[in-house]
Amino acid sequence: MFYYENNIDVNRAAELMAKALEKNPEHIGMLYRQALILKSKGDINEAILKAQLSYDFAQKANPELKAEYSRLNLVLLEDLKMKKP
Repeated sequence: MFYYENNIDVNRAAELMAKALEKNPEHIGMLYRQALILKSKGDINEAILKAQLSYDFAQKANPELKAEYSRLNLVLLEDLKMKKP
């Protein structure tokens, strides 16, 4: 997230996030952040897939995480679908 949040290298951010998700593919927070990174790269279709996956996994989380990541992902998905070509 350092590379992404500081506008240093979005491609490196995407690479590192993908590696992190290899070790924990159902991590809702990392999936959400991967969707943000993909959005900034312009990969809208893949960002939608990752945001939807994060949302789906959030439905199985504890109530606090479920509420937070459901909200975050729904907002992101709405934005992504408006940008979809």
